[in-house]
Amino acid sequence: MKIGIDLGSSSTLAAFIGVEGDPILVPDAADPRSQATPSRVLLHGDRALIGSFAEKLGHENPGATLVSNFKRHFGTSHVLARLGEEPLYSEMFAALLLKKVRGDVEIYTGQAVDSCVLTVPAHFTDQQRRALLSAADIAGIEVIALLDEPIAAALQFTNRHVLNDEEIVVIYDIGGGTFDLSVLTCTGDQVHILAKSGLTDLGGYDFDRIIEQRFRDDFRAAFSTAPRPGALNDERIAALAEATKIALGQTGARWPANDTYVDGRFLRWTLDPADYDQRAETLLKRSELVVQRTLRGLGLELGDVQRFVLIGGACRNRQVRDFWRARLDPERTSLAEDQPLASVAMGAALYAHSFARGDGGGAQFVSNVRMSSVTGYNIGIQEEAGQAFERVIDKNMALPASGSALVRPAQGGAAGFAARICQYLDDATLLDPVGRIAIQPKHLVGRDMIEIVVRYNQDGTLGVKVVDAASQAVVPFAFEDLTGGGRDLERQRKALAGLRINTMDV
Repeated sequence: MKIGIDLGSSSTLAAFIGVEGDPILVPDAADPRSQATPSRVLLHGDRALIGSFAEKLGHENPGATLVSNFKRHFGTSHVLARLGEEPLYSEMFAALLLKKVRGDVEIYTGQAVDSCVLTVPAHFTDQQRRALLSAADIAGIEVIALLDEPIAAALQFTNRHVLNDEEIVVIYDIGGGTFDLSVLTCTGDQVHILAKSGLTDLGGYDFDRIIEQRFRDDFRAAFSTAPRPGALNDERIAALAEATKIALGQTGARWPANDTYVDGRFLRWTLDPADYDQRAETLLKRSELVVQRTLRGLGLELGDVQRFVLIGGACRNRQVRDFWRARLDPERTSLAEDQPLASVAMGAALYAHSFARGDGGGAQFVSNVRMSSVTGYNIGIQEEAGQAFERVIDKNMALPASGSALVRPAQGGAAGFAARICQYLDDATLLDPVGRIAIQPKHLVGRDMIEIVVRYNQDGTLGVKVVDAASQAVVPFAFEDLTGGGRDLERQRKALAGLRINTMDV
């Protein structure tokens, strides 16, 4: 069976298509009352607890390592934990979550999962997307497609609602750790993504940090000292912040006085909703700038949008709804909330169901709904010799997209050739290197000019090839991932195999 998985910063959901053709969310096997698995992993020796048990026991077990919000570290060499001397990266923890939710689906349905569609933030870079694919590979799960989260939400939205042709729709998605934006329109059975953007450092996690910092400030004022650093104190404060955010986001009532025990002291602590709302608005204004800039790039303004759809766990909060109600003209734009937490997983399940197993064993797309998407970044080539940068693919071009640059190797290629593939969102001075290509001198003999071709694939990953500009013969080159930090994913796979994974035994 094929499923859709929304691997979120704060929670992970899986869904499949039932016999009546509708997507069904799979409950957490460890907590059947919940349809979301907390994206947390607790490591204690060679044992790993995943999901709700990791969340609960992480507050009470100072000897263990609780890892959360690892999605923000995809595509980096940031070490999140260690198993003995072995460093563990984001892919390892994503793999543990993927294995866990696949098991949940198999327990719930009694069927084996053979493949899945994984969702990714629309603004994820090539290296972040490849990190997610690596996580699935470590977990032993076949990925038939990567699907942008707003597109998945759009599939679910169009499955439930009838849209007018050429209607402009904004999918506004604030999850646990990231903000995604997509602008789309529909024509018949075709969904056109017109533009996409986002922020990698804006999500529910950042709203929690507002409350955490306020608590730490009040603690220092009360006791003339800050809470001592440590996993136990940090987890207790984080749990208090999340509970406070949820309460303020749902009711807006004044947070009641609580005797909070941190660092061996009790603090009766309150938070004024007005103070929190003001700080939350500062964060939301960052997303508003992205919305305005993206619409301007299409020659549109907010009043041209017919539907503004809120998705993502953080959009369940009153502050987000109030922020956009104050900015949208209700006579021109309808503000819609479409299953904020579940829509991405359900859309992924719809997409996964659209694939049929071909005679050759491969997956074939047979959906009645056709989609077109766009590039998320500007892509270019920077020669190492001269540091000149040439953009070859523009942001928000229709996918798949390709571009090329003609290069004359210095000294006739006697010293070889090297260049970096770089990307950037809007500011060309903030280049983000993706990888490095290097060509040995022997492969440049007799070649006056070479052409470097970059392809932006439908799933958002990049491909590179080098050819002789005159003959179009392929030129061999070496590619170095500039974001991997030299980590060995095979060692990560072996580390996972050595873990005792048991989410039920507490």
